[in-house]
Amino acid sequence: MNRMVMLATCSEFAVPSAYFEPVTRLVIERLADHPAATDQFVRYLRAVPLGQAEQDGVAHYLLDDHRSLYGWQNYRLWKLMGQRGFARPDLIARARTVIAEKDDGASRAGATLYLGCLGADEDREHVAARFGSLRSFLGQRAALVALQGVPFAPAIRDHVAPHVRADLHGVYRALNRRERIYFSPLESTSISQIIDAERDYA
Repeated sequence: MNRMVMLATCSEFAVPSAYFEPVTRLVIERLADHPAATDQFVRYLRAVPLGQAEQDGVAHYLLDDHRSLYGWQNYRLWKLMGQRGFARPDLIARARTVIAEKDDGASRAGATLYLGCLGADEDREHVAARFGSLRSFLGQRAALVALQGVPFAPAIRDHVAPHVRADLHGVYRALNRRERIYFSPLESTSISQIIDAERDYA
């Protein structure tokens, strides 16, 4: 899978989308069966081309309470959909529900990042209004990232500032000094990196 990611992120190879399709289909089919492999699966899915069917497969997982059982897996998948820019009405609605109804945990943190990145202003206000129920570093950090660009008054002043953990003071201010960035960009791979990696197996 690491080699497939290298091929997908190396523009010099210009690998056609069809090359990845069989593996991508298998990865999405195995999400529910192999939650421990989600980090590797998501790394792969972030790099390769995803069509509508693949996007639907990941979305279906997040929308189904009977399948989306593991908080950290959901967190990774919410981030994936945000990183790929898949702004879907069904996922926007689902993220709002998760933020309103789920406990402070990884699933909610992922939904928060997704809603902040791809939702509308009223969706970010939805995040702010429920900030007071967050206690964890992960939950509050995700919400502060999602709230970039939201005016301080009244949403941040009234709903966020009174509840921010001591170890997160200043984060909102720092984030609002630059252009909104929700996720780090995908790193490209140069052909020389691939040659160096393969030389170890020669």
